Amino acid sequence: MGRRALSFSDRADIAAGILAGRTDRQIGADLGRDHTIIWRERRRNSTKTRSYRPVSADCSAERKP
Repeated sequence: MGRRALSFSDRADIAAGILAGRTDRQIGADLGRDHTIIWRERRRNSTKTRSYRPVSADCSAERKP
């Protein structure tokens, strides 16, 4: 299976799952992704005060080579 980057839609679904109180495993199952991808995405793009922001995460991902 090839590697597929997260889309903005995926990131929006992650944010919605977080707000709904779902676990990384549950969100990953909904998106058809491994839970570690969700965990890494949250870890990279969350702050202590602002939580996970899908727009900021998507902009950050677009800046990376």
